[in-house]
Amino acid sequence: AQAHPDLLVLERLVEGGKTKKSISVDQSRELPEFFSKSPSQAQHRVAIIDAADDLNVNAANALLKVLEEPPERGVLFLVTHAPGRLLATIRSRCRRLSFPIWTPDRLEALVRNRTGVEREDAEHAAAMAGGSPGAALALASGGTFEMDQLARRWVEGDIDRAEAL
Repeated sequence: AQAHPDLLVLERLVEGGKTKKSISVDQSRELPEFFSKSPSQAQHRVAIIDAADDLNVNAANALLKVLEEPPERGVLFLVTHAPGRLLATIRSRCRRLSFPIWTPDRLEALVRNRTGVEREDAEHAAAMAGGSPGAALALASGGTFEMDQLARRWVEGDIDRAEAL
């Protein structure tokens, strides 16, 4: 559900409980229509593509058309975890904004506040996330800990193979 009339977020769709592998060309084609309208409540219309490296080839080419003729009162954010996966023509039309890596303490606090996991699990997520808030939250809420703890116990000899499976 869209929360603000001047904001459009494009991300991989979830259908039948499964997240699609890419952002489709149909989703990308929403951008020109969105930016053709004047802002209704804000100074600008803002679109966020999260993550731009999830665009399929046709979607990336459709995005190029928007980037070649940027909207007058529009701002487009392309979130990417792998800039090298973007078409060179897209990268050349964008300004790069880098954000600092979060400290483990800050990540731990975020994970504990957002997920309510125990301190040890929050520390573990922070350590595994490589400074990424999104990765830390995904690790804490994705059932990764149970598998990781099971693997650790098996490697350390606390449980046998049959119990681990």
